[in-house]
Amino acid sequence: MGNISSNISAFQSLHIVMLGLDSAGKTTVLYRLKFNEFVNTVPTIGEKQLALHELIPATTYHVQPACAIIGEGLTEGMDKLYEMILKRRKSLKQKKKR
Repeated sequence: MGNISSNISAFQSLHIVMLGLDSAGKTTVLYRLKFNEFVNTVPTIGEKQLALHELIPATTYHVQPACAIIGEGLTEGMDKLYEMILKRRKSLKQKKKR
């Protein structure tokens, strides 16, 4: 039973945000990843400057150039996201041990 509590942290939720300008392809990226196809979407209205320079130093982020229509850059972006999640889990696990 002691192992159950150590496995729970593997299922800890993380917040992932995809930001982009209006009509930049955020929804198209999600459709490409889920269905592996291009879906013509209706643009939404929103999105402000990223202001990444204002983030605290501990905030991890990655800017990935991508094209959702042809899928270019999506695999690299998902690979980077996976690496960042593993790094975050490792960091949380080390903090928990202290």
